[in-house]
Amino acid sequence: MNTRIKTIITVALFISFIAIAYIAYTTLSDKFKPNTNVQNEQSSTGQSQSSKTEIKHKAPDFTILDYKGKQVKLSDFNGKPIVLNFWASWCPPCKAEMPHFNKVYKEYQNEVVLMMVDL
Repeated sequence: MNTRIKTIITVALFISFIAIAYIAYTTLSDKFKPNTNVQNEQSSTGQSQSSKTEIKHKAPDFTILDYKGKQVKLSDFNGKPIVLNFWASWCPPCKAEMPHFNKVYKEYQNEVVLMMVDL
């Protein structure tokens, strides 16, 4: 097979790939848009400021047991920043980050909720 035919086949395959990728993207992108609530902050005059648009994502509520065995829900901490960490005792990187979480907890325990969920 000569070089010209190989080049034509390669270009045709590349164009086909691009066309299929574009069709797949446009078809599937509408199905996978995140569910977000966009809220504009209001200035003192009541006019919205587009430069201060905030996107909020609400986590699903769930219940876990705290270190004392008491049931705690994620929604119990509404209004406070929450660091939610899912970890496992067999996971070396998870174990390595625990001293850092302890340090942050000691420094910010009254300002931030740390939820450490052991899988």
